[in-house]
Amino acid sequence: MSDKIIGDYSIFGGVDDNGQLLLNTNENAVKNSINSWFGSKFSERLRYYNTGGVIIGQITKNTTKERLSDLKEYLKDASQKDFNDLFYFTNIKFTLSNRELIIDYTIYIPALAKEVNGITGLKV
Repeated sequence: MSDKIIGDYSIFGGVDDNGQLLLNTNENAVKNSINSWFGSKFSERLRYYNTGGVIIGQITKNTTKERLSDLKEYLKDASQKDFNDLFYFTNIKFTLSNRELIIDYTIYIPALAKEVNGITGLKV
């Protein structure tokens, strides 16, 4: 049996040494999907037109710390809707500076029985 349980093609594109599209596996695949989801706009996900846009539509240049706190709960709820229990956020931390939102997160992936840390940044 393969140790590659989960797979997702890289959001950055590229090919491997065999000329195949780069494929992330396991926790890297999940983090790849989350980072893509963070930066997506509502309805732009292929075949999933009622998903995405979880952050882009919520952040403005006047975003407050209270709003970011609300966004944490919103992300937890939206992730369950969009990813069907693939992972659970156990911690989310936002840092907003110079019109960039840094999202530092920890997730638990039940299929791998593993907790994983990730980080991504979005221009706002």
